[in-house]
Amino acid sequence: MNFAGFIMLTLGYSFFYSWIMKASGKKPLAGLIVHGTANAFVPVFPVLVMTLGVAQVRFWIWVSLTLLIGIVVMILSEVKFGKQENRIGT
Repeated sequence: MNFAGFIMLTLGYSFFYSWIMKASGKKPLAGLIVHGTANAFVPVFPVLVMTLGVAQVRFWIWVSLTLLIGIVVMILSEVKFGKQENRIGT
């Protein structure tokens, strides 16, 4: 696995799982269930071609979409939760 791809994937998942944790009221079981579900579906959608010298297009689509979705989810959750905190504080 390419190191840059690994970093992109890890950041995307971290953003997504932190949103799950925040949306569930900081219940760790919600993050655990989502993480387990994601791991369960990895064999269903193979993204790595295990042949030397083959372009890994599916892998790069996967890590790019994971990072993009993670960033979008974090931005949207900050906007949503930021508005709620402002209402509570005023």
